[in-house]
Amino acid sequence: MLPQVSKAWAILVEDDVLLFRMCLKDGYHHGTAVSDSPCWKNTLRDCRNSENAVRSNWEVHVSGCETVGHPPLGLCSLLPEAPFLRPSPP
Repeated sequence: MLPQVSKAWAILVEDDVLLFRMCLKDGYHHGTAVSDSPCWKNTLRDCRNSENAVRSNWEVHVSGCETVGHPPLGLCSLLPEAPFLRPSPP
C-alpha cells in the first residue's frame, strides 16, 4: 500500500509548471518550454539521478587522480594503473 498524501501535496508533485521551473532553477533544459516534455516530474528525477551518478563516480575516481605533465596544463589520469600516463622520473 502506498503512503497517502494530502490533496494539496498531490497537486504540487504533479504540477508540470512548478517542476519545469525547478528544472530551470537546477540548471537543466535551458531554452525549452513547458510543453517540450510530457512529464517534467520524470525529467527532473532523471536529470538529478544522472548528475548524482556522475558526481558519485567522479568522487570515487578522483582520489586516484594523478597530474601528468606540466601542472598548469597537466592531465588528470583516472587510470592510475596505466604507466604511460604517469610522469617520467626527473
